[in-house]
Amino acid sequence: MKIVIGILQEAVIYAIPLWLAGMGELVEQNSGCMGLGIEGGMLLGAFVSYLITLKTGLLWLGLFSGLLTGIIVGLLTSISIVSLGRSQILTGISLNIFAAGLTSFLFVEMVTKTYDHVPFIDLMRTVKIPILNRIPVIGPVFFNCHLIAYGAYFLFPLLGIILYKTTIGLKNRAVGESAEKCNALGINVQATRTFSILFAYALAGLSGATLVLGTTGSFTHGMTAGRGFLAIAIVIVSNWTLLGVLIIGFLFGITQSGQQTLQIFLPQIPWQLLLTVPYIFGIAALVIGALKSRQPNDLSIPFLKQK
Repeated sequence: MKIVIGILQEAVIYAIPLWLAGMGELVEQNSGCMGLGIEGGMLLGAFVSYLITLKTGLLWLGLFSGLLTGIIVGLLTSISIVSLGRSQILTGISLNIFAAGLTSFLFVEMVTKTYDHVPFIDLMRTVKIPILNRIPVIGPVFFNCHLIAYGAYFLFPLLGIILYKTTIGLKNRAVGESAEKCNALGINVQATRTFSILFAYALAGLSGATLVLGTTGSFTHGMTAGRGFLAIAIVIVSNWTLLGVLIIGFLFGITQSGQQTLQIFLPQIPWQLLLTVPYIFGIAALVIGALKSRQPNDLSIPFLKQK
């Protein structure tokens, strides 16, 4: 039982960045924007949060800097695909390549050339919720985490209310179904999509910061390792539902923590092979889920308001 609880505890830690990025991606895709650059937003957020925390020693400033980095990246992305109507696919791919190159360059120039080793920073402290943390299995798994985890727990129902119970959420989903009809009805399509992109990349930046400050304690080249693409897969497999993002994201977390446990108990299996388990699961889930999913009608279709 202790092993199972340990795997589930680690699963929550690994799921948090996926949950954050997945929630942002869900909002963005519901508005009709694909969000392929989410991986780059996560990577930039991770590096900036690591660098700021390393230089200042302030975890809260590192988290805020990751969030702010995501907003800046989102603003640039929205200018490209909303204001200028450029290809969402090319914009996303370009951002990912740019982020990978820039973070690698700055990491060498600002970290490895300054220190004789890659410094580790303190991780966020875990906070136990009284009474709730004593619930068998559920307590130690879900209520013995760092504060960002509790923030994600709170954000799920809040986002659910906004998406499905408010005019803002209705407009966001309507724009993703038919931007032309929404524009004819007087809905500001460009403002709606811009806000959804800013929200998505803000959470992507926070997701990257959480990966550094809540999981690894350091930064490495390309450390997001495709988690942004996993977030996209989670949204698609979940059929663009918030509950699906929660469940599928946690399952991805289990595969990540499970493969690490397998490395301990099955050392004869090459660890490189075990590292592929979450991604194999992701590809399989994407193929199966895509067969039954229904994407927003205007997903990835640009809209430029006629003057």
